[in-house]
Amino acid sequence: MMRTQLKNKILFYAKFHISARRLFASSPFPEGPDVVRLLPRLRRVRILGPTLWCLTAASAVYLGCAAYEVRQDVAILKRRLPAGTSISYDDIGARKVTSWIRSMHSERGSRLPDILSQDLSSSGQLITGTVAANLGIFAACRAVPLLGYHFAHLPSGSANYTLFTSMFGHAGLMHLGFNMYAFYGFTRPLARSKTFEGSGSHLAAFYLSTGMLASLAQHLASIWPNPVLRVVPSLGASGGVMAVVGAFGMTYPEAPIGIVFIPVSFPAQSVLAAVALVEMYGLFIGKWMRLGHAAHLAGLAAGSAYVHFKGNERLWEPARRFMFHQMRRLKMV
Repeated sequence: MMRTQLKNKILFYAKFHISARRLFASSPFPEGPDVVRLLPRLRRVRILGPTLWCLTAASAVYLGCAAYEVRQDVAILKRRLPAGTSISYDDIGARKVTSWIRSMHSERGSRLPDILSQDLSSSGQLITGTVAANLGIFAACRAVPLLGYHFAHLPSGSANYTLFTSMFGHAGLMHLGFNMYAFYGFTRPLARSKTFEGSGSHLAAFYLSTGMLASLAQHLASIWPNPVLRVVPSLGASGGVMAVVGAFGMTYPEAPIGIVFIPVSFPAQSVLAAVALVEMYGLFIGKWMRLGHAAHLAGLAAGSAYVHFKGNERLWEPARRFMFHQMRRLKMV
């Protein structure tokens, strides 16, 4: 049994390695006739299991991040209020804890406490930690090649957890460098927006949940419109990064965005529209373009919708309120 599993992992990694090497190649991959002969031998791509797993995992991550921030906010208030003071959600709702401490210390003419400084820099820690995690996983997969099996999602495979872990796998230095450059550049101004207000927990919930939904979209695209994708492992942070780009464009529509190797900038909304058209073309028409078009398009749509429909008010605050009351029942806060 163990030998069979090892053999399957080796075969998978061989396919993954070939796909990764050809990711930026100039010739089409896979070849048409070969794929036509290979597809009937593959198991059908599952729909219900991966969809339920992804929705459950994304919800758990979102609620978990909300609970973490609620616990932090309650801890800050308990340090500043008299012992035994009852804390309701209204005391920490809508990030009131930050403004409350700011106003208190501005009146006293003193500097902000270290614990608040750590809270305000939580988004910076999230950005740095995400980049470090991607770099570390890339190095580990190069040192132990079989680890690549756990950080790439094969639509025709049986694993669901790779819908999440594939967000941290990359095919090469070019793939990794481009994703992390875009993530770092767009996430910093987005973290300071009214939607996220410097909250690292909120940013983590948004990035991880939209990244998983983008992975699911790439998985479902192997059923339609491009069945060839079921034999190509998908990996990379680009789904979550595109969600960040979409949220950035909706938050700062007139902000100039430069394109690599082009010495001019364009308004963010124009760039979003152009990127969406390119991804739609690649997904439905130019199927020879071997990129994660479904993941990119889904991430872009999710990020744009999150800001447009005020996800901070309609999703994040209700999630915080729900977790506060649940934690209060369990006497965790």
